[in-house]
Amino acid sequence: MDHREVEQVQITTLSVDQRDLLALYLDRAEISHELTEHHVTVPEDRARDLYSALALVVRARPNESQADDEPSPTERPPVITRRAVYVGGRIVASRARRALGAVIDWLILDLWALAAYVAGAPNWATAATLGLYVIVATAVFGRTVGKFAAGTAVVAHRTAEPPGWMRSTLRWLTTSWPAVATIVVPNLPVWVDVLAFVGLVLTYSPLLWDAERRGFHDRAADTVVVLAKQRAPRSRPETRP
Repeated sequence: MDHREVEQVQITTLSVDQRDLLALYLDRAEISHELTEHHVTVPEDRARDLYSALALVVRARPNESQADDEPSPTERPPVITRRAVYVGGRIVASRARRALGAVIDWLILDLWALAAYVAGAPNWATAATLGLYVIVATAVFGRTVGKFAAGTAVVAHRTAEPPGWMRSTLRWLTTSWPAVATIVVPNLPVWVDVLAFVGLVLTYSPLLWDAERRGFHDRAADTVVVLAKQRAPRSRPETRP
């Protein structure tokens, strides 16, 4: 199981019998899981099924002879230590996946810019083709080659649908204007390069704390990056061992 894309819940308040019951629920529901004395871990896309099973398990009293007025420690809800984030029924991509996609696209764009320079292509043409690669791929497919490799996609935040041309263009301009400026005007003053770098850091920095992992470019374009093929599953509260 890839621990960068999991839901992990602390279950130290559960009894041994309840942990065994939880394991039985998960096995019967065919949910891949890792179960220890302290935590249960499932893939992100099975998180809601896990909570349905936990709700049933927590209500199960292993000792029915316990006095009715005596509080049971197992009635305390398990502690969620890692939770998947959903937007419009889609699972928000992890920071690791986003970084992987960005690195792959960065390599592709750099190699293309180098090839264009060696071929003697005009600077404006190089910048235009770099923009077209990102804008067209994002608007039409919701994903560039890098995002395809990382299993992520860009969608409109409110509808979880492909972002379209306007959002894709705005999103690209917000992050790529420093690179475009450097290509079109190669001899810019150093302070402009420093300012561009600081702006880029500030644009992406919200990914470190934003609940939906949206940078300022996502906010400006009203987009969010999600897992390409996974949607929030419907819970199955009626699962029985």
